[in-house]
Amino acid sequence: MSWLKRTHSIVGLTVGGFVLIWAWGLGKVPLFDWDEVNFAECTREMRLTGEYIVPQIGFLPFWEKPPLFFWVQSLTMSLAGENAWGARLPNILIGAITLLVLFVQGRQWHSPAFGFFWMFFYGVSLLPAFYARSGLIDPLFNLFMFLATLQGARYLEDRSAWAALGMGVWAGLATLTKGPVGLLLPALAVGTLGFLSRKPGRLLKLAGVAALPYVALVGGWVFLLWKKGSSKLLADFWAYQWRLFSTPDAGHAGPVYYHFLVLLLGMFPASVWALGGGYRWNLPFPARALLLLTVWTVLIFSVVRTKILHYSSLAYYGVAYLAAWVWMHRRKTLSWPWAVIGGVLLLVGVATVAAGWLMTQSAVWAPRLEDAFVRAALLETPLRWSGFEGWPGFILLIGAGLLGLLPLTPTLRLIGLGILLLVWQTAVLAVFAPRVEAYSQGPLRAFCEQAAQAGAIVWPLGFKSYVPFFYGRMRPEASPREMGNVGRFEQALLQSRFAYPVLFVSRVDRYEPYLRAHALQVIARQGGYVLLGLSGGVPGQACGRCSFAP
Repeated sequence: MSWLKRTHSIVGLTVGGFVLIWAWGLGKVPLFDWDEVNFAECTREMRLTGEYIVPQIGFLPFWEKPPLFFWVQSLTMSLAGENAWGARLPNILIGAITLLVLFVQGRQWHSPAFGFFWMFFYGVSLLPAFYARSGLIDPLFNLFMFLATLQGARYLEDRSAWAALGMGVWAGLATLTKGPVGLLLPALAVGTLGFLSRKPGRLLKLAGVAALPYVALVGGWVFLLWKKGSSKLLADFWAYQWRLFSTPDAGHAGPVYYHFLVLLLGMFPASVWALGGGYRWNLPFPARALLLLTVWTVLIFSVVRTKILHYSSLAYYGVAYLAAWVWMHRRKTLSWPWAVIGGVLLLVGVATVAAGWLMTQSAVWAPRLEDAFVRAALLETPLRWSGFEGWPGFILLIGAGLLGLLPLTPTLRLIGLGILLLVWQTAVLAVFAPRVEAYSQGPLRAFCEQAAQAGAIVWPLGFKSYVPFFYGRMRPEASPREMGNVGRFEQALLQSRFAYPVLFVSRVDRYEPYLRAHALQVIARQGGYVLLGLSGGVPGQACGRCSFAP
């Protein structure tokens, strides 16, 4: 592989190429409910109030997440604005750092070529490429846990005190990003490795040293919470963690094999090569810790009752590592992965082409849908489909054909596959993501933006949404903070106890009980949403130019 000799240039160009592709059109699609909008709103309220210790939603304490990611997002919003670009920029940067970390570790454990392919498989696989374009917490959370695990494994191998301190620092940062799982998963992986390697004594010393920076970081934040009189936030946080573990929270249920399917499909094409087998346990010591981290991640979140796509995202590193290992050791003897990849590309290409045409026929099949909200969104949202929106599928099919027919070396074929997938992903997101947003929340978002300009309070009735918070630019003096909780705030709005104009948005399948129970009138309806105002006309006059028009 002589083409890999100029390692630094190739890696730099590759990472730069990933960043450019991920960043293309990043701010064109609005943030999606719930998580992207939720986290961006936490950051917006943090910036607005100057409260950087206690995260807030609706200007009330938000006990679901610690503050570190919001600090990072606050920095990018100060550069790019309180918008989709500013909210998603952290994961572009984190994605670039992750690729470099994978390359460096792969080079240290095996060779520069291994590091390159580990980085490459991770970057071109579907879900890592998707999350790099998102405003979600998990890419940063996963990176911290990965680094904590590597430092713990390094201590077991060479007793470096700096490695033990490093594990505590990274685990502490992970905990401040999303919670105690940031310590649990690295501890399980390193602990299992210590027992399997017959080094239990070192585990005790590791725990003692790593605890120092961990307690300093996490304990420092807890102390600040206590000093602010917000220590109850911790009790609420633990109750929330237990609810996620013991119940399918917010309807996010799934079978026990849910995350196995997520990794098999979402880590394509790395998952196909990772199944090539032939692994050996005599891998470098940190690599064993990584594989144990992957196993524990899948096991833990298969047991957890709440099943959400990104819960198993920490396992992406391990799957990409196995793919790189199989590629480096067995690519010349394995042919079936190429056959599987070709079949998947054919199916996905045809499905992409068909999706554009299928949407032109929505007037035929959408009326048969049972879900009234989805039915109304598809039939009443003013979107036109030409039938040619599936053109990214043609790119995929043509590219797959060329990769199969041209006399390429395996390495060039793999690189061509990665480029093809990145182009297809980018094109699909550019074509379909704005339309998905228009159907799912477009009318709601457009109205909230206009209501914000008119100085009105806008509030969701009968469904949960953070869109009115972020795109409605909620203000502290007109927020749930004024009434102490969300329920009392909603009742105060319905009783017209605020001096501000008040408008409500509900769904087509949920608004009628509110009409019967309160003095509300229908102002407008579009897609799956209904705009409501208090009877008497004052709110409508104060926001007379507000509509659902995008």
